[in-house]
Amino acid sequence: MARMGISRVAQSTGSAAAFAFGTVAARCRPWFEVTFVDGRVVPVQKRELVASLLFSPADFFDPRCFFFDFGIFNPTHVAGWIAGMLA
Repeated sequence: MARMGISRVAQSTGSAAAFAFGTVAARCRPWFEVTFVDGRVVPVQKRELVASLLFSPADFFDPRCFFFDFGIFNPTHVAGWIAGMLA
């Protein structure tokens, strides 16, 4: 579900309805690096990454979006994946 250089994330900036958007850039276990549009590169662990992945119901049907090592990602923790299952 996390494709390096392609998967997008949105993290709350703390203020109401404000988000920082970025792209999953790299993985060095147990960290993923997210590059934000403002140039920041932030290391995040899988739980934080899963919570911020932008995964739409359309992505559910794209096999390139799946990561089959459920030790890293459990798709039932990604809201967009669940929405795809229900569509």
